Parts: sequence; structure tokens; C-alpha cells
Amino acid sequence: MRYHPDTQTWSGSATDLANHARCAHLTQRNRLEAREIAEGRAERVEEASLVMEKGKAHEAAYVAARRAAGVELQTQVWLEAGSLRGYADLLERGVSGAWEPHEIKYARSVRPEHLLQALAYADALQRRDGALPEHVHVVDGHGTAHPYRTSTYFDYYRTARDAFEAALALDLDAELARVPDKVAHCDACPFAALCASRREDADHLSLVAWMRHEQIAKLAAAGIATLTQLAQTELAHVHGIGRATLDRLKTQARLQLAARTLPAPDTPIEYRRPADDEQPDRGFALLPEPDPDDLFFDFEGYPFHEAGGLEYLWGW
Repeated sequence: MRYHPDTQTWSGSATDLANHARCAHLTQRNRLEAREIAEGRAERVEEASLVMEKGKAHEAAYVAARRAAGVELQTQVWLEAGSLRGYADLLERGVSGAWEPHEIKYARSVRPEHLLQALAYADALQRRDGALPEHVHVVDGHGTAHPYRTSTYFDYYRTARDAFEAALALDLDAELARVPDKVAHCDACPFAALCASRREDADHLSLVAWMRHEQIAKLAAAGIATLTQLAQTELAHVHGIGRATLDRLKTQARLQLAARTLPAPDTPIEYRRPADDEQPDRGFALLPEPDPDDLFFDFEGYPFHEAGGLEYLWGW
């Protein structure tokens, strides 16, 4: 993400487009960071991690293999498509003679956001060369190139691009004042701790265990915006949420609200068998009686091994 002080506008990369698809709030955080860097109030920190190192090595190896195969190609080509700007990993001559983008990823499987990035470069090539490439390609971590017909997915890309560009024009202060929803990308986001703190301070509904994003919206429409409000509500019906589901969420919220005022236990949690009316044939109740010789066993994996990843590492 880049901020342009002369026009007070932002531009982003294909990665920023993919990140917006993962989390719209992340785009606003990146806008703030880009502005602070441009104004000299912060420094750009280049990401350095094992995943990044492995990804660069994988990209270099794939490009070397394609060159050795005699393929006509270009690497790290600067392309622009409106507010989207950046370097394409690889362009190869297609069957039609036009350049086609290859997005090289270290991930073992192709994800929708990878395709978005490749399509952004296809958009840029269309603006530069006057024609949309027939195919875009995503190369996975195994070195396999997956071709996609550009015309099939371009409307999907255009919708995502327009949403991203609209987000760049929103009032930044107002967007940052919003409490961000919890999304799957939180697990890998550098702003995860900050956003989690915001949700805690706001008593956000996402703090309720098993709460789903669409349920938060339906509860908010019914005037319930916090965990405490859900725990204390006497509403028996919320449009779009089944009665049993609503009762379960209310019970969960009450448990979590009550737990906030309980003193921390000074002894391990005791094991007890559930009563007959507590569904004894589900969940932890299916475990055998505890024994001093119990062994807790865990499977792990190491995806960065040179052989292409190791699975089922044993540990306890």
C-alpha cells in the first residue's frame, strides 16, 4: 500500500487486493500505515519470515526451470490497473502469442485470493496491450501451474477490485473507529492483537463462542450489539436465528459473562461425569474415566521441509 501526499490518495498492490478480500478492516489499517510512512511518522518494515524465504526460493526455482525449458518469459514486470500497481511474478507467452500472468505461490493449494492477484495483472495487461489475456495461471507450492480462463473469473475480479477501490476512498478516521469483525485471516494478521483488544473493549458479539458472522448482523438488527446485552436479553425470537440456536447463544453469553467475575481457580479443573439430563453421550462425556497414566498425544506437521512438507510428526 502506498500513500500519495500530493493527491491525498492511496494505491495498492495485487497483494493488497487479496488482503481486502480476506478482511476489509485490514485495508484501512494498511492505509493508515502507508500515510504515516509517507509523512515520515513511521518506517516501512519489510516482512522477513521463513515462509517469505521459502516462497522466494520456490519462485526462483520455478522461473529457472521455465527458462531451462526454453519458455519465453519476463519476470518482475511493473504493471498498473487503476489504483492497483505492482510487479508481476512471471509473464509467459501464451498460445495466442499474448503475455499471460503466472502468480507463483508457496501454498500447497490454490485459494481464491491467489486467483484475484493473477487477474489483477491480467487487467493491467489488457490496459497496456489492448487485449485481455486468454488465461491466467497460479503456480502452487508443488510447482504445478493451474490455468484459469480469464473471461470466466473476470467479473469476480472486477467486483473485488471495485470494492477495494471504494475502500481506498472511505473516510479513514471513521473506518478505523469501527470495531473490526473477527475473520479467518486474523490468525495470520499483524494487527490481530490490536483488533482483539478493540473487540474486548467493545464487548463485541464475536467474543461469544460459536458465534457466526451472519448471526452478529441479525442480533445487531434486533438491538443486541454486545455480549452483555445478549446475556441479559429477554428476547425469545430474533429474525433469521432459530429458537434453539438463539437459546444456545444466550446461554453461552451468560456463562462467559458470569466467568468474568469468578476468581481464577487455584487448583486444576475437576473432572466430573455429566448428569443424565446433560446429554452424557456427547463431547467430553465420551472420554473414559481419568487415569494417572493417561497420555496426551498430538500430531503435528512441518510444511517447509525440503521434501515438500512432513506430516504426522508424533509428539506428546
